Amino acid sequence: MRRFRVANTDLHLLHVFLTVARCEGFSAAQAELNVSQSTISKHISDLETRLGLTLCRRGRTGFALTPEGEEVLDACATLFSQLEEFRTSVGSITGEFVGELIVAVNDANVTHDEFLLHKAIERFKERGGDVQITLQLGPPNTIERMVIEDKAHLGIGFFPRRLPTLDYEPIFTSRIELFCGPEHPLFDAGPENLTQEDIIAMPHARRGYVSLDQAPALHRQLNVQATASSMEGLAYPVLSNRFHAFLPTHLAARWVEQGQMRSLMPEIFAYTSQFDMIRRKAVPQTLVVKAFMEDVRAVAPLSAPAPRRKRRRGAHRDVLSSP
Repeated sequence: MRRFRVANTDLHLLHVFLTVARCEGFSAAQAELNVSQSTISKHISDLETRLGLTLCRRGRTGFALTPEGEEVLDACATLFSQLEEFRTSVGSITGEFVGELIVAVNDANVTHDEFLLHKAIERFKERGGDVQITLQLGPPNTIERMVIEDKAHLGIGFFPRRLPTLDYEPIFTSRIELFCGPEHPLFDAGPENLTQEDIIAMPHARRGYVSLDQAPALHRQLNVQATASSMEGLAYPVLSNRFHAFLPTHLAARWVEQGQMRSLMPEIFAYTSQFDMIRRKAVPQTLVVKAFMEDVRAVAPLSAPAPRRKRRRGAHRDVLSSP
């Protein structure tokens, strides 16, 4: 690549390219950028001319980045991330509450009575300032990777392992039980007719991101015939009436109330998962990140509440124990 000096106009072109690449095409990026496809095409052509590279191929075969485009995309993402970090850091130095806050969160917890993320966000916004909040949903391994790669400032979720580069802070727990659907062979079985052997023999759906060696010996005997990458994803096999699966009781509650699910032997097939807030150890906490962590602690049952500030102007592995 020839020498390239970045000007303000180049930052705009790079932003257009980053958006197009993430949207995987001009048409999908059109709505986000709020400009016509012809304008987007001109911006990309101008950027290619400035760089002396072909960044993408578009036509009847669809949109695709060239190898050079992939490299520029990585560099572009790093550039904008560093620019945002610079803005946030300077804001911390000057005492301004500005910048961006990216939080990666496990799915299927919005109905949990103790996962009060919405209350933490409410407290955070009461501080005032100008902070752009982005929430990303994903499984534990994705959340950990985002935090390690500085693609998220914080992560909140169930983490079945401990990584040395991350700090883990417990914030709440979740009760997990084994559920089946209304037409499942075991749904109508009474306590006197239901045995562990019956449950073990039936097809089971499990979380793909938790290894079997992290489960109790009895749970490892389950007849696994399906996997899902999220708790919400496990609800589908259960509702199909062909599988049983472990689900959070708060997630299954509405189906239980409607007679669409029941718990199987909760005195044996149940456990508690601990959910943590994670951050990368080597990264200094900005004013924005510190403030949000304080607000999460203030509403988290496993954390000591932080004092409420005046308004400013301007997994851990499962705790596998019987109840």
